[in-house]
Amino acid sequence: MKFALSVTIIIFLASTARSQLFNSIEVSTGLSLATQKSPFIDDDLSQRETIRQGFNVMVRMAGRINELFSYTSDLGYVQKGYRFEAMYSREQLIHYITYSPQLKFGRQTENFTPCVILGPRIAYQVGYEGKTNVDNTTHYFRKSVFGINAGIDMKYVLDNWGITALFLYQFDVTNHYRYASTDLVYRNKAMLINIGVVYILN
Repeated sequence: MKFALSVTIIIFLASTARSQLFNSIEVSTGLSLATQKSPFIDDDLSQRETIRQGFNVMVRMAGRINELFSYTSDLGYVQKGYRFEAMYSREQLIHYITYSPQLKFGRQTENFTPCVILGPRIAYQVGYEGKTNVDNTTHYFRKSVFGINAGIDMKYVLDNWGITALFLYQFDVTNHYRYASTDLVYRNKAMLINIGVVYILN
């Protein structure tokens, strides 16, 4: 999996050098508001789950297909996790490197471009922080997780520079634990709220 991630990053960086494929580059950062779907939360409302705040940063290369459709290639770092309180308490913050090829739909005006975003995502765990009063379960974590991105991107550009705002919902399709029963689903979900700058290449 590390080899596959390395190849993905190399392809991403190599692609950015080809201006005919991409016409803009964006760098954004902001909050990650994350929780985890747990079967025990669904079954027992006396158990409490709260949002775990984190940080994320994203580099995006974008190209246009036609007046309505464009595509992006995103490389990012995001912190996800959750807080959970019941008979025991647990708090997790997991660090991921992510790659997301996405499709954008939106009509560009003279300066302002609102878009809807949809695409797959692969995330690789590169770090972990946790507080728990039960046995450590980090060895059960999946290093690689697949998911879906869906959201809204708004961009305002003057000449070659502009600002961008991103609201991106990320949900996983991969079970967070490697050895969890098929009847027990643990999946991360997060809302990313970012602001950033955009530069038009051509």
